[in-house]
Amino acid sequence: MLNELAFISNRQQAIRSAQAFWSFLGWLVDCRAKQITVLICLACWIALFKISPQTSLGSLCIGNAVSYSTSLFQNLSLPYIHAGLMAIAMMVPFALSHYRHIQESVNPAVKGSAIFTFAATYGAIWIVVSCGMEIVNQVALASVPRIPLLLLSVVFAAAWQLTATKQAALEQCHVKSPLAAGGLNALRTSSAYGARHASNCIKACLPMMAISTVSGHAFGLMILLAFLMGVERFSERSKIVTITCALLLLFAGLLAAELVGDLLQ
Repeated sequence: MLNELAFISNRQQAIRSAQAFWSFLGWLVDCRAKQITVLICLACWIALFKISPQTSLGSLCIGNAVSYSTSLFQNLSLPYIHAGLMAIAMMVPFALSHYRHIQESVNPAVKGSAIFTFAATYGAIWIVVSCGMEIVNQVALASVPRIPLLLLSVVFAAAWQLTATKQAALEQCHVKSPLAAGGLNALRTSSAYGARHASNCIKACLPMMAISTVSGHAFGLMILLAFLMGVERFSERSKIVTITCALLLLFAGLLAAELVGDLLQ
């Protein structure tokens, strides 16, 4: 009897999870702006996989991704292309939840332009910041051993999760700004809204983005970090402690991969 009840409970939970997943997919594409954004992000993920230094199925494993990402790019322009693609692929989806607020706040005549202005401002700021991190990585930190630097970046990101600044920035990511209803003012306030949202996202997520930059944009790490930031961003309650524990486990995994690599050499 208890086994039957457990089976029924597990089945109901699986159904609810599936329904929630389909609802989330529907939310992703419930307007043209979201559809275009999702397609752009998917294209960026495909491009990232194609141009990554470790374009193999093994790159989906964190240990392999780290071991193959220790050398710097040979093409001087490629790291910055990679940084821009990383910013769009990993961070632009976190702006989707604000599209509905713009749709409901501005006149239909300028709705599309207002959403584009918001997304372009938000995305452009993240691209500039990502390329700036890449400049620091390629110039100031070029001579620093990759693995120790990568481990240090993971520890810093985990510590950042527990700060009041992180908590406040994450809470502000959910706050909607007042927007003008029409005309150029609607575009101006939408652009300011995108800049404010980008500023909050940078304060909340920059340490985790730095992990990807230091790793040489290891594809497996980018997938994992995007997942962690998505769980944190879209959860109803803050997942600070959960994400911190996950980053500490990532640190342990990277350290283990490095130690195993030393033993095998």
